[in-house]
Amino acid sequence: MSIWRLMSWKLTGTNQKSNGEVTCLVHDVIQAADFKIDDLTGFNASSESKRLDTRDATGPSGVFDRDGWKEAAPEIIVPTREKWKEAGGHTFAVPGLMYRPLMS
Repeated sequence: MSIWRLMSWKLTGTNQKSNGEVTCLVHDVIQAADFKIDDLTGFNASSESKRLDTRDATGPSGVFDRDGWKEAAPEIIVPTREKWKEAGGHTFAVPGLMYRPLMS
């Protein structure tokens, strides 16, 4: 029944859902070890999209509050054609970068 439901969903709405995307949905989302069906109780895609869109203004929320996510503002050096006496480029900060440590 689950496969029938999934394939019926694929055939509804727009034809933008490819076989590859549906396969990815199954393998990378539904079958992921940390996927919990209970997290989807009351789920509304429109509300979740708005919440992710406003994350920049309100700080980390939702998905980033869980699973050990951290926020950082790393600096990167972008090379230029100009010769600098010191670093060799312009330094730019990247505020709001969300990451998870590789080793915990």
